[in-house]
Amino acid sequence: MSDSSSEHSRDDNDEEDELDEFPDDPEDGEIFGLYQKAVAIVRADRSKKRRIRQFLDEDDTDTVGVFRDGADHGSVPRAETALVVDDGTGAIRSAAVTAAKQFLADIKVCVVDWTDDISYRAPEGSVVRSGPKKQLFPHKIRADAKSNLQVFVETGREVRVYSHIVLKTTGQRIKDDELVLRHANALLPEGVAPRMGISFECFIVHSSSDDEATAMPIAHGPGNQFSVEIADRTPDGELTTALFMDQQPGVNGRLAEVKAGVALAENIKLKKEVLTSNLVTTGKFRFAFKPTHPVLAKLPAWTARSQSFVTSARVRGLSA
Repeated sequence: MSDSSSEHSRDDNDEEDELDEFPDDPEDGEIFGLYQKAVAIVRADRSKKRRIRQFLDEDDTDTVGVFRDGADHGSVPRAETALVVDDGTGAIRSAAVTAAKQFLADIKVCVVDWTDDISYRAPEGSVVRSGPKKQLFPHKIRADAKSNLQVFVETGREVRVYSHIVLKTTGQRIKDDELVLRHANALLPEGVAPRMGISFECFIVHSSSDDEATAMPIAHGPGNQFSVEIADRTPDGELTTALFMDQQPGVNGRLAEVKAGVALAENIKLKKEVLTSNLVTTGKFRFAFKPTHPVLAKLPAWTARSQSFVTSARVRGLSA
């Protein structure tokens, strides 16, 4: 049992003891004395609640700064915190909000791939290296003529991309999805229905920009970077980017549901027109994971990107 549960239990016992002091059928001469005792108990209880609210308000002010800057302060999320909506005074809701901010500020999302494995060795010479499974991101890696590493995704071929929810301090995966969801829902505005799960939208961005709103490849823009074949029409008739095969209109990529702290974006196949060679300006891509939960989407550490890659129809070894 947590400390907070023990305190609630002690408070309940104290209240029962105090009630036992009042007889069910007092004598007339005892009524005034019992009234004075009841008034004293009520005043003491109000004073205690004021002290609790003052303490929580001060603690909440300190936490807002930590939550906003996303700094790594080395604390461990407190899994035992009870997220109660309200107790009539606002104290319990304030405690839940404070705990949620502290919890989520200690977590980040990262994209992992097979090159992160401890056994990975960079290719040398004209060697082309693939992952342990052919669908894993990246499809292939190769060193160019200047020994710079090249990372590839082949168009028309399925690719699977993973992201993990982990502690900032240790990199340990947070496997309790319900715990994360409860803390995220605790920060929703009052009256907003809680979300039922955690998911990410996986889409492609240009590697050289940090703002997802402007870094996404566009279907038909300045310089005609892409052909219209990679576009789709929204229900309103607007032209939108559709880099993936079988992409739903109005959705930038694939939805990935979180299970045990892992989000897997799968069944991704890039259209044959999505080639780096089709770009007017040189550049690389990244896969981005952004939460669909409105609270998590506002936290920079909860949007993650893969290592940069280029696209190709087929990747072969360099000729000698």
